[in-house]
Amino acid sequence: DNGYKINFIEIDGDDEVRVNKFQEKYFDNPNNDPKKKTIDGFPTIILVKDEQVIEFDANPTVETLTKFLTTVV
Repeated sequence: DNGYKINFIEIDGDDEVRVNKFQEKYFDNPNNDPKKKTIDGFPTIILVKDEQVIEFDANPTVETLTKFLTTVV
């Protein structure tokens, strides 16, 4: 146990309001500026740890997700 608790939040890619709120909060991109970080594909898996926003950049399988979580958490 390393003191971290993982919460999973699913945001439907068609729900523009929730996608935009996430981008505004975590990517500092309130106007969906294409020059800044945006969610541009689905599924997109992002881990928010303390002040870090870490994007999972692999095919999501049990093995790759487990490796991702054990590496960054």
